[in-house]
Order: sequence, then structure tokens, then C-alpha cells
Amino acid sequence: MLTRAREQLAQGQLAEAALSWEILVTLKPRDAGYAQQLLETRSSAEAAAAQSLQRATQLQKKGELEAAANQYLATLALQPDLEPAAAGLRAVERERLRRGAAARSTRMGASAVPPAAPTPVRTTGPAERNDLEHAAILSALGEIDAAIVLLERHMARSKSDPPACQMLAELYLQKVEGQLQSDKAGALATLQKSLRLDGRNPRALARLPQLQAKPTPVTGEGLCPRAR
Repeated sequence: MLTRAREQLAQGQLAEAALSWEILVTLKPRDAGYAQQLLETRSSAEAAAAQSLQRATQLQKKGELEAAANQYLATLALQPDLEPAAAGLRAVERERLRRGAAARSTRMGASAVPPAAPTPVRTTGPAERNDLEHAAILSALGEIDAAIVLLERHMARSKSDPPACQMLAELYLQKVEGQLQSDKAGALATLQKSLRLDGRNPRALARLPQLQAKPTPVTGEGLCPRAR
């Protein structure tokens, strides 16, 4: 875990590095070095996110929606639970829908009804709902790692959330697909995370023999609580 935290820091993956340092601090709360690294990493991530958010807001005001969306995504990759960035991204997507509807209306010579907004994931409260909505936005736009970090933090706070747990297991599985060609060891580690949460996912179980010479049998349903 220490090596992983240092590698993430060196690669500029500040959100992921902060989570790794959090785990290390939890494991060794008396290690002042780990605590200091966590504070410094969080500070760096917050400063970079603030600058990125400012650029995103400026681009949005100029009407440069594509560039603004990309900058909001960069902000969320640094600080996945930053609400102003998530709100800005949602506003950009709404404006894209509005512009698309207006363009169709002009072509058709009649008013067009914009597509309905996606139904938000419903959970037990506003904070939980926002976490899942933000993770869904990030994953839909290809920011799988940032969505995973957000849900890992969410699950650390709220362990009894079946929708979030299932979404996290699925995101791990999506990450596996991207690791298969270049990092089989990493793919196996990610797959095992998915199976620890959802031990009955048929796609995950089918992948296991491809990554393990001697597949370890998976027993039990996994850690995800079952929705009632």
C-alpha cells in the first residue's frame, strides 16, 4: 500500500493517493509521516481542484461547453466529492440538451421537446444520493477511477448501502476490462475487489479463470448488503 501511495503521488493521481494515505493512517495511526503525507496530498489535491474549477467556470461562462465539461471532469478526478464541480457538470449537460433541442427545433421548423433528464439514483439521503449521482456521471463520461474513489469514500462512511456497493462492484469490473491487455496482475487485484463485494456476478466469475492459473473458488455472496 505504501508503494502504491507513492506511485500514485508521483503520477499526479492525487485523489487516489489521498485515499491510499488514508488507509495507511488507519492502519498505523501513530505514524506521523503517514499523517503528514495525507495532509500534504489533500492540500495539493484541493489547490489543484480549486484552480481547475475556476478554469471550468470561466469556460462555461464563455459558452465553451465541451472544454468546460472536460475541465469539470479534471476537477472531479482531483476531488471527486467536490459539489460545485459536479453541479457545474450537470449544468453543462443540461445546456447541451437545451442547445440540441433548439437545433432540432430549427431544423424541423417546430418546437422540440428536450430529452428527459436521467432519473437520479435513490438512496437514503441527500449526501448518499449525490455521491451515487456524481459517480454515475463520472463513469458515464469514462472517468472510472474517479468514480471508484468517490464510491470507496462513500462506502467507508456508509457501509449499509446496497446500490452504492453494487455500483462499486460493477465499476471495479469495468476497470478490469481496461487493465486486461496491459496489466493482468492489476486486473486480477481489481477483479478480486469486485468479487469481495459481489461474489455472484457471473461476468466477474467468468473472468476469474482467465486471470488465475488455478482459480480460487469464490464462496458466499460478497460484502454488499442485499436490498430489502
